[in-house]
This record gives sequence, structure tokens and C-alpha cells, in this order.
Amino acid sequence: MKLKICCVPGCGGNTSKMHYIPKNPQIQQVWLERIGNKKLSQIDVNLLRGYAVCDKHFDAMCKNPSGKLLRYSLPTNNLPAYNIPSDRGNCFAIYRNKVPIRG
Repeated sequence: MKLKICCVPGCGGNTSKMHYIPKNPQIQQVWLERIGNKKLSQIDVNLLRGYAVCDKHFDAMCKNPSGKLLRYSLPTNNLPAYNIPSDRGNCFAIYRNKVPIRG
């Protein structure tokens, strides 16, 4: 079994809970901006789905009781390119009137 390593720069985490970069282009772009890994911007978008972010980069409000990410969740914690405190408005890509949140 291949061990996944977190793609957030400086993390290298390999917790049991890893979350793959989403396919949705708008949500994927926000993830990439927040992750801040310049190497990922050079990778074909079809291959990005194979990269993962460890659980410590997601706030508890982004997960269900079993630890699975809720739909439209965004990484918000322990990110070198994003240091805004987590709240409901920045933990999800689509909130209230289904308006996409940018970075």
C-alpha cells in the first residue's frame, strides 16, 4: 500500500485521514491557493486528484462525526499561504446563496 504524504509545504503529515484535492475546478483552485504549493501549479489538472491534504488542515466544522469532509469543505488550518482564522464563512466553498468563496 502506497503511503500518501500531505502536499502542504512544510507539513509532510501522513495521518490516517487524508483528503484528496477535489475535481471541481472552482473548489480545486481555492484549495491550491490556500495550500500554497507552487509545484502543484505545474501539474496537469487531471493528475491533481492524486494529491492529498492531511486532516490537520481542516477545521472540525468541516467534518462529519466520522471525520469525513463535508461537501465543499476548504482547508483552513496550518497553511503557510493562508492564515485567516477558521469560521463558517471561509471553511466552505459554497455558503448560503451558493456563491463561491474566493481564496
